[in-house]
Amino acid sequence: MLDKEIVHNRFYGAINFFYDLSATHVKSTGEWTHESAVQTDLALSYQFLPGWLLGVEAQYFQQYEGLGLNRLKGEALYVGPTFYTWLGDRANISAAWDIQVAGRAVDEPGKLDLLNFERHRFLVRLAITLDPKD
Repeated sequence: MLDKEIVHNRFYGAINFFYDLSATHVKSTGEWTHESAVQTDLALSYQFLPGWLLGVEAQYFQQYEGLGLNRLKGEALYVGPTFYTWLGDRANISAAWDIQVAGRAVDEPGKLDLLNFERHRFLVRLAITLDPKD
């Protein structure tokens, strides 16, 4: 994860990389499935009022069979707006709404991968910092 203040107290950028592993066990069949994914995020935000930021982000995902990125299942590119503000000294709220603008599922027709990924991604996050003295 890399975050950078591009213009002091005004303009911010970020680039993040993720590697995700998952294993699923179905009790009724005894079958295991293993998947892995990589994700790259790019974001720019502008503080238009003190404590109020608007921005844009792009997220690129690749989904694989196997824990070691064995066989590509599909890929998707999302783009959308972001929002962030403080709610007092100990809390903040952020939101992002991303729309899949490109992608493909392996061996499937179409310009999007709606087999492995959603068409829209919407996230709202409320963060509260607790003081251990309270």
